[in-house]
Amino acid sequence: MDLADAAEKYMVYIAMPACRMRMLYIVQGLKSAYASNSSEVPSDKDNIITIVEFAVEHSYMDIVDEVAPLLMMMEPKLESTIFLLPVDRQAYWALYWEQWLGVHREACSALLTHKTSCKLDACKSHPQAFEMKHMMKLDHFISRFNVRPHTGLREWKGKVNADILAITKFSSICDKYREEPEDSDEETSEA
Repeated sequence: MDLADAAEKYMVYIAMPACRMRMLYIVQGLKSAYASNSSEVPSDKDNIITIVEFAVEHSYMDIVDEVAPLLMMMEPKLESTIFLLPVDRQAYWALYWEQWLGVHREACSALLTHKTSCKLDACKSHPQAFEMKHMMKLDHFISRFNVRPHTGLREWKGKVNADILAITKFSSICDKYREEPEDSDEETSEA
């Protein structure tokens, strides 16, 4: 991270893209490791936070988009993550966070419906709560049912995955709600 900071600070244009690509590679590795690992939360919290802070500071929104879901799994409470961002981006993060929360609520509701209507005792008696940190680890969560994934669980998983894919990226929210400069000066001079 020190090299990336130095490259940005001293505008070492040849090093900047390489550092950016390396960060994307690290984030993708963290996402892959988290998805395949049985641990409950991403293990490299400090690295994730450092990457988010760097990417936001230097407007590398593609990196923020990649790491944002990990940040949601690691720190699902809004107040734990919002202050990592500059003040002008905090409202956008709240909108992003609200989407994840909505998907989580829908997933919990659908899972509860499945558990009450499923004929398999393993589903009905499954005590595990579906937490935000499980959103990117659906297979791991389903494996805790101790039942072969059946149609109801597969449909639930497919719906949750589709809803996650439909979440608007953080950068898109920033672009959508960013205030445009007012054209009132031009309108006044034309009149």
